[in-house]
Amino acid sequence: MSIRALNWAFDQRGIHATSKLVLIALANHADDNGYAWPGIDGIAERWGMSPRTVSRHIHLLSVDEYIAVAPRYRSNGSQTSNAYQLSMTPLTDCHPPHDTAVIPPMTTVSPPEPTVEPSLETPTTIAQSLADALPNVMRAARNLSPPEIQLVPLYKSSWPAWLKLLAEEQELDEKTERIMLEWAAPFPETTLKDMADTVVLKWPEYKRKNKSIFATFRNWFKRSANDTYRYDAKRPASRPVNYDIALEAKIQEAGYHPASPEAAQMRREANAETG
Repeated sequence: MSIRALNWAFDQRGIHATSKLVLIALANHADDNGYAWPGIDGIAERWGMSPRTVSRHIHLLSVDEYIAVAPRYRSNGSQTSNAYQLSMTPLTDCHPPHDTAVIPPMTTVSPPEPTVEPSLETPTTIAQSLADALPNVMRAARNLSPPEIQLVPLYKSSWPAWLKLLAEEQELDEKTERIMLEWAAPFPETTLKDMADTVVLKWPEYKRKNKSIFATFRNWFKRSANDTYRYDAKRPASRPVNYDIALEAKIQEAGYHPASPEAAQMRREANAETG
């Protein structure tokens, strides 16, 4: 643990709450020059996160240039934990740019704890108090409300706007991503975006009884905008797609399943009013 690295990590501003906790966790393993090589699983276990969450926020920190990441290899050529360089001013130029032919030192503790003499500038008692407080900070962060901790998709700048909206509410795996994109291919982006806006707005009410926002989105869409392309004869031409979206939301608010007789009756009554 380096007091200098911890102080630097605590001083960073404008970082996502979970990303900052991962940055602090890396600093807790770093030397005075900000160099560390902890394992992902070790960080996840200590700070109460999944390895996937730790990897995601390490990527975000790297993209935002708070850290630099370099692979490390054992003598037999297999890869071990990555090396991390915090973007802080080094005391000495002791860590040159990574060379894959050079194997960084391997120890069970990463890196060895430096010896720091107590002084006015670096009080060890304050540093130890900060280190002891970190688990409590992690627990407090997990209790923050959803608007303050948002899941950020990785490598998905090419996602359409409607899918980004849904993924901000619920984490999207690769299989579901492929299914959603293939299913939505025939439909206009604007119609999909309108439906996503409605589903996201209503999701806090329905997530208690619906496990997947993506399945809910598809069910609502099939019962509304999808009629435009497959069942034009059943839908009055004078009625806009947004009307059908609002109707499906109303059916959900009434507590009816989209395929229930009660939902069908509400649609017949709406057709009669607008036909």
